[in-house]
Amino acid sequence: MKFYGSTNIDKIISTIIYTIEKEFIYAIVLDTLQFMLSGQAEGYQRFELQDKLIARLRKLSIDYKVHIVIVIHPRKT
Repeated sequence: MKFYGSTNIDKIISTIIYTIEKEFIYAIVLDTLQFMLSGQAEGYQRFELQDKLIARLRKLSIDYKVHIVIVIHPRKT
């Protein structure tokens, strides 16, 4: 799975599920959270969007018994 830049959450989740079922994978690395969701929301809505994705990934991880690693680069002060 190779997405570059901002990608809709539904497309991310459906592609992960398809890949799990087709390729029988057990580990997923998503790099980076901010890049995947860039430009889809601003301000506090950006954090709500991230929370929504994390919740869906957590459910997916439990339902399909896969390990998910998410790379996050918080802003430096």
